Amino acid sequence: MAKDKIDLSEVREEIDEVDSKILELLMRRAEIVDDVRAAKLATNTVAYRPGREAQVLRRLALLHKGNFPLAALIRIWREIMAASVAMQQDFRCAFCDSEAGGGEALVKDNFGVMTQMSKYASPDEVISAVRNGECSVGLLPKPIQNELRPWWQHFYFKLEHELRICGSAFSGSNFSSPEALIIGKVPPEETGADSTYFVIEHDRSFEDVEAEKIFGELVMDCVSIAGPTIGGYSAYFSLLKIKGFYLEGSEFFEPKSEEFIGLTGCKCIGSAPLGILEK
Repeated sequence: MAKDKIDLSEVREEIDEVDSKILELLMRRAEIVDDVRAAKLATNTVAYRPGREAQVLRRLALLHKGNFPLAALIRIWREIMAASVAMQQDFRCAFCDSEAGGGEALVKDNFGVMTQMSKYASPDEVISAVRNGECSVGLLPKPIQNELRPWWQHFYFKLEHELRICGSAFSGSNFSSPEALIIGKVPPEETGADSTYFVIEHDRSFEDVEAEKIFGELVMDCVSIAGPTIGGYSAYFSLLKIKGFYLEGSEFFEPKSEEFIGLTGCKCIGSAPLGILEK
């Protein structure tokens, strides 16, 4: 309002008018979500679609301008989308805290403050809860080097019931570095900016530098472990985060170096949209 002297009462009336329009649009959006729910029930489609959510948030980030904080805008839309999912199905998120804690806050950051959640003592219990249908999705700690019996080995040995990595969880206003990974019975969905996770089994130590040498610049992250496995024997394993989207059963794994001859297994265990600002 461009005036020499601002009338505060007029400004408040204008804000009230805008608020009413926002509310009206939200109610209209809810009506559309009812139509979406009916269509998904008819085709047995899951309500939670991390790929679709990522596309919506990226579009909003591109349209964003002015003084309103982008982080607040994203938080508002996460709440809207979480409410929309809850309208379509009974949605619950499983999580377990690391030593640093913060699991509950991370669930709220990514699935909304009203989302039902269940806390478990370990990643194994989170996986079991999602696999058995007690929870819709699970939040699991970001993989680290040389971890004892890492949770992602489950997906190499026991990839059951269409359970897979399907998304990444980001903390607060951090849109470029995931704090955890999301698992669920969610079909892979390409968004145009994705990462795919592969577990490889090999017969010797395998460093991230070597991963980049063999696979090239597509390697975004490499976490390796050695020793007793969930499968009950000792071996070397690496979790590779590869830039791009690859369907399960993809013939992606084609080592570029003849020096790497120790491969004994490779399995795609899921994919996730990249963060809004992740490259």
